Amino acid sequence: MTAGPSGPQLVDRIDPAVLAGLWTAVTRAGGAVGFTADTPGPEIRAAAEVAAAEVRAGREHLMQIGPPDAPAGVVFLRRA
Repeated sequence: MTAGPSGPQLVDRIDPAVLAGLWTAVTRAGGAVGFTADTPGPEIRAAAEVAAAEVRAGREHLMQIGPPDAPAGVVFLRRA
């Protein structure tokens, strides 16, 4: 038996490649993460780079479920 996802946990950084992989997988499966199914991979990767930089800079907070190298889901929080 394998352990399920851990979390949610507040993290202060995420690898943009990991985030892009998650967003690409969700998008290609028909999920809603802000991209259409035919969005090119490099466009998703660029958006992931921006999101990761916002977290590193402390302008956004990131909650993640699952291990750092393979999150099952993420949510970004920004103070209004």
